[in-house]
Amino acid sequence: MGSEANRDDFGPTGGGRFSWRDPILLLPIAFLLGLSLAWLAETAQHYYAPLIIFPLLVGAALGVLTILAVRLGRIGNRPTIVLATLLASLISIGGQHYLSYRAECRLVAQQRRLRLEAQQEQPALGAIAMPEAPGSVFAYMQKRAAEGRELNIGGYVARGWQAWASWGVDGLLVLLAAMFLVVPVMRLPYCSRCRSWYREVRRGRFDGPFSGKLAEAAGVSGSGKTASGRYRLLSCHGGCGPTGLEIAWRRSDGDTTTLRQWLDTESRDRIVQLFDEQANPKSEIRNPKSEI
Repeated sequence: MGSEANRDDFGPTGGGRFSWRDPILLLPIAFLLGLSLAWLAETAQHYYAPLIIFPLLVGAALGVLTILAVRLGRIGNRPTIVLATLLASLISIGGQHYLSYRAECRLVAQQRRLRLEAQQEQPALGAIAMPEAPGSVFAYMQKRAAEGRELNIGGYVARGWQAWASWGVDGLLVLLAAMFLVVPVMRLPYCSRCRSWYREVRRGRFDGPFSGKLAEAAGVSGSGKTASGRYRLLSCHGGCGPTGLEIAWRRSDGDTTTLRQWLDTESRDRIVQLFDEQANPKSEIRNPKSEI
């Protein structure tokens, strides 16, 4: 069993403030990410594309790349991040079908060229109708739906509305997998002053006797008789915001209490001093005269 307490009186609230810099920087990157994933997915599906698992993998890759772009760009505005994730997902989903359509057009063009070359050598082949490329992506999708989509489930082939529904499920899985990774990261504390995400700057463990001093310095009540615990400090890149303190107390009865607290400068300095004293306890000062 465990319990959790939070003290967010003056901690970072929500994501970063909106700035036109964020969508101008992030949306083109999201477009390129979606297009790149679409090309990779369209290429990979010719080799192995298990149902459900494949779109989830595409969405997971898209989510990881979006998080990387957000972190490197120091972008913390949540609506902008959501919009970028949606854009990247849509481009990835639609891009796969568009690239398949373009591949079909190139194949038909190659077949027509070979047919014309054959007709020049054998005029009798002129009576054979030329293959025609689909006039649009939608026409190509209709053709594929009519031909059927192999679902790799006992040889079942989805045709018509079932094929369209399977593509819709694939797109939804891509979006859900991407958002599943992006949303937790997006909710982490962010400092709008220095435009940076909070990160761990220190961590460690402590024993029972130390927990009382730590609770007193943090301005919270202790967690009873404590066997041991661990802590970590969170700070923005510039150190301009409040410092986050996370403590997990493990009591002697096996129960665990977790605390998340935002510290002002004075409380942070006291706690850092306690951690330093614990890590480097004062040694006895010897009297040089006694050694003579």
